[in-house]
Amino acid sequence: YKNQHIGSLRNSRIAKTRKFILSNTKSSLLNNTKWLKIFEELEKNKNVFWLKNLLTENVQKCQFIRELEITSVLIDESGDFIEFLEIESLILQESSEMEDFLIRHNVPFLIQNSMIEINGYTF
Repeated sequence: YKNQHIGSLRNSRIAKTRKFILSNTKSSLLNNTKWLKIFEELEKNKNVFWLKNLLTENVQKCQFIRELEITSVLIDESGDFIEFLEIESLILQESSEMEDFLIRHNVPFLIQNSMIEINGYTF
């Protein structure tokens, strides 16, 4: 029953996120394939990063990725996967390796105060 409840909460959250995206954003900057490649690279390099969720003001720090799926990532012990479409932005310490990776994969990013910011949407 617990897994069923978590699944329905996740589906409800995804539906709210899709509605928000349609109403409030101009366009999506990244698709699931690019997010997956980014998270694989972060996992490989053991980068610490921060995720900003689209629907909340929460910024979650991630020391390491617990599990990675094709359209979602688990970054803590909650068991609550974050769908890629829920990500407003991802921030990590600037590094030439990550910059080169993002450029090679045509991922738009900003650098501010020695931090790389990857945005999921334009507003």
